[in-house]
Amino acid sequence: MIRDWALTTRAIDPTELEDARRVQMKLGEVPQPEDLTDMLVYTSLQELATQVAHRNTGKELEKDKMGRRVMALVAGDEGLHHEFYSGLATAAFEVDPSSMAIASLRQLKGFKMPGTGIPNFEEHSRHIEKAGIYDIPQFYENVVTPTFDKWKINELTNLSDEAEVARDKVNRHLGLLARVAVRYQERKEEDQEKTT
Repeated sequence: MIRDWALTTRAIDPTELEDARRVQMKLGEVPQPEDLTDMLVYTSLQELATQVAHRNTGKELEKDKMGRRVMALVAGDEGLHHEFYSGLATAAFEVDPSSMAIASLRQLKGFKMPGTGIPNFEEHSRHIEKAGIYDIPQFYENVVTPTFDKWKINELTNLSDEAEVARDKVNRHLGLLARVAVRYQERKEEDQEKTT
């Protein structure tokens, strides 16, 4: 749907878009979670992150009614995907809390949005961040926090020793992300003040 809108409106150069799509399809570079527990944690985070990014993209399309509608529909679908995967993950925490706690640490620390095989992905990511569509504060506040709150990782019982250590590390990493998000926002505001 997004591709059709982008091609029809020429919002993105069609040749550039198709060339990048072919490269991505040829490489087939996608995240490779270690096992089912990692996949459940990754997809829970990724679907919500994608929803946030698509929703924010729609907000940027002030003068493009159809573009806003397309992005709202896609963001809605991503929200449904998140509910599905995070619900499965919640059930998996009940069945095997230790494995899920350990997977949570791995995926939280190593999380990357899909698309790393797209040509100039890092440059695109910087533009997306600079435009305010998706950045560290949004990842922490709108993706990580609600997801981990839903899983109630600090209320888990009967964890293995390795899982207890992983939970402690998850909490430390969440604290680090919170501090980084605050500092990022402060720097952004300082930069905005300098330009006005």
